[in-house]
Amino acid sequence: MGGSEKCELDHKGWNVNNCRVRQIALRLIAFADLLWLVPSLILKQGWVLETGGRHLAPGSNWITLSATVLIVCPLLILPQRVRPCASVLLGAVVSFVLFSDVIYLRFFEDLPSFALMGAAGQTGQIADSIVSLVETSDLRFFADLLPAALLAWWLGRLEGQRFLRLAVLALGLLLFLPGAWIWTTSTSKTGTGRLQFSHLKVASTAGVIGYHLLDGWSRARESMAGFSLTDSEWQQVVDHLEGRRSLRAGNGDTFGVAGGFNLLMIQVESLQGLVIGLEVEGQEITPTLNRLAREEGYLSLCVDQASLARTSDAELLSQASLLPSPHGAAVFRHAGNHLVGLADVLSEHGYATLSAVAFRSSFWNRRYSHPALGFRTNLFDHDFEPGQKIGWGLNDVDFLRQMTGHLSRLEQPWCAFLITLSLHHPYEGFPDNLRILDLGEMEASPVSGYLHAMRLADKAIAEMLAWLEKEGLADTTLLAIWGDHDGSIVRTRKMAESLGLPRKVPARLLEDRVPVIVRVPGTDLVRGEVSAPSGLVDLPPTLAALLGFDPAPIPWLGRNLFGTPGNGPVVWGKSRWIDTTHLYYARNDPPRCFDIRTMNRVPIEACAQGIEAAYRQREVATLILEADLQQRLREAMDGEPN
Repeated sequence: MGGSEKCELDHKGWNVNNCRVRQIALRLIAFADLLWLVPSLILKQGWVLETGGRHLAPGSNWITLSATVLIVCPLLILPQRVRPCASVLLGAVVSFVLFSDVIYLRFFEDLPSFALMGAAGQTGQIADSIVSLVETSDLRFFADLLPAALLAWWLGRLEGQRFLRLAVLALGLLLFLPGAWIWTTSTSKTGTGRLQFSHLKVASTAGVIGYHLLDGWSRARESMAGFSLTDSEWQQVVDHLEGRRSLRAGNGDTFGVAGGFNLLMIQVESLQGLVIGLEVEGQEITPTLNRLAREEGYLSLCVDQASLARTSDAELLSQASLLPSPHGAAVFRHAGNHLVGLADVLSEHGYATLSAVAFRSSFWNRRYSHPALGFRTNLFDHDFEPGQKIGWGLNDVDFLRQMTGHLSRLEQPWCAFLITLSLHHPYEGFPDNLRILDLGEMEASPVSGYLHAMRLADKAIAEMLAWLEKEGLADTTLLAIWGDHDGSIVRTRKMAESLGLPRKVPARLLEDRVPVIVRVPGTDLVRGEVSAPSGLVDLPPTLAALLGFDPAPIPWLGRNLFGTPGNGPVVWGKSRWIDTTHLYYARNDPPRCFDIRTMNRVPIEACAQGIEAAYRQREVATLILEADLQQRLREAMDGEPN
């Protein structure tokens, strides 16, 4: 068929010419699979960027084309009978990757990194969340694959020609070179290719495929070469931490007010600040937490600093006072790091330390991460009696009830870190027998499961408080309760509408805060609302100072919130920060600066000083993780300031 058919000649040669034209046309048509594949992938990259609220930056079309051509050109090595099918297979694989990018963007507001591969095995545990994020419009990522498969079947029957394959390959390389040159020259001037803090921004410059190629190359280069810390980078980290000694130091009237006390930390799954004080149908969603927020220390503007790894990021923040990795889950990427956790500090002073979560030890690599944070005893699912499960694991009431037995066997003083997990996004399937609230019409809303889960967690905490009183431990236990990350309520349109919550920046960002409650019995010095911005990164130095251990010589990035914490900024993800006067948001171009008192946008120059300080914090945090510096820094800083 096609190029293999023979031409019959007549005396004028018309049939010969017509046949040759037909043969040339068929040989050119033989590359129709590539003419479909390249524009298709470029179009789909645009859809991904639209989901992230971005578009290709001016002048980036060539770079996007170059990256797309780069992954398509190897197909030209294949013979004609194979290549069209390979083109469809490549198109399907890349379409699935781009579709996955969209799902990831909807939840995390960023693009995934190759560094997240270590957590890929956990996607089965969040399958419901993934399904809830899929929209009908996502079918467009796969709509062209069936017609392309039919085209490939037909094209595979045509004859190819080696010369034409080489010519098309050369054309592809010519299309690749301009974009590669533009990228190289632009990144040498701006440093955009560092891929440190804004994956989405890199994608808007290099295209989504270009971002993944650069990210993959960066990860491969790191694996081959390792991380090399320069003397100037080491000094930069030391200088930064030394310069913040006074911010985390144990000083003032609150230093040591809980000296010799036990420390009980409860991290509540998806507890978001909006539930504190919330009433539905005349019922308080969290009556126990509401009372504690009124009577004890309450950090009302603690922003959600967890990044891509969510709960495990909260553990790193709240226990080691380190910002999460911008490239993926630190518990996988830096599993061998020598951390300095709050539990480490307390162990050195005679505390028994324990962590507990009623789930598999492999999840978030906790069998390694919790000992690395300093917890000498670690309890997981097999350490608990069977009970009713909600979502992933044991319900909060049974979990905390069973924990009372474990705590009663600990030698005092003790430090315990308890992680609840009754229900996770998308909050479906909450059992009827555990429903305490009467939500009325809201029962049918997508947020009802979340409200029931928060009420159950509140009940579990109330029972834990009652046990502390009964055992005579309430007066000698420092209690800290916080949410690990936001509950994805505001970013999910239907959930936000159910509660009448704003979805526009900056109000939406402030609704994403997580509550922190600190109860110090026997003193009025740690009571009342702390409305200044804070983060979970501030918990280790704050709690250590209350217990009477000076955090100044410890290489923690956070501040002692009841000491002299300064004005910020509090780093908040890769694209935002907040201090006592301004909120900075750079997810969209151009970046925006807001006055937090009026919520009005102000000139970007008003945020200039904070931008520099926030960037420095992120850079130092990345260096500490990448070069495994925390233990080394402690040895270098354990003494008088330089």
